[in-house]
Amino acid sequence: MKERRKKVQAQIKQLAKKYPGDIKLLQPMAKELVQSKKAKNRFHVMHANLNSCLMTLNQQRAMLKVSKSFEQSTEILTMMNDMVKLPELNATMQRMAMEMHKSGLIEEMIDDTMEEMEPDDLEELADEEVKNVVEELLGSKFIGASVDGLTGLPAAKNKNAAPAAAAASAAETDLEKRLRAL
Repeated sequence: MKERRKKVQAQIKQLAKKYPGDIKLLQPMAKELVQSKKAKNRFHVMHANLNSCLMTLNQQRAMLKVSKSFEQSTEILTMMNDMVKLPELNATMQRMAMEMHKSGLIEEMIDDTMEEMEPDDLEELADEEVKNVVEELLGSKFIGASVDGLTGLPAAKNKNAAPAAAAASAAETDLEKRLRAL
């Protein structure tokens, strides 16, 4: 189209130079030039309309894909909802909370009982016993020596084992009573 328009413009210029006063001769060529410009504008409008249609079709295709995706996700959510029974899950969680609460109480009672079983001066008694054992094994060389760092040595039988066993059995009996109360 551009080439055709350029040819018409060149012809108009040549005729205008050749016949300077003859407008009737130039008028058909000028009309052809105007029609060419209008055709060019129509072509651009048609091109824009086609692009608009193409974009609309692409948008509709994308919306179709999104709607299919939503359909699939809705199906998946429905299946998940059917699989998870909320009342049953809630009841299970409550039972689990109760069991955890019970185990916490039991653990607390066991800790209290163990604390009651241990005498207050356990460290001092243990140090004294270690000292006695070391004196028996090694003789009089270490009489009065410090027992720090000797905790890794094997311990001898305690002379006071009978009273400690009685206290332990009393604490166990107390623990059993608490467990039954739960």
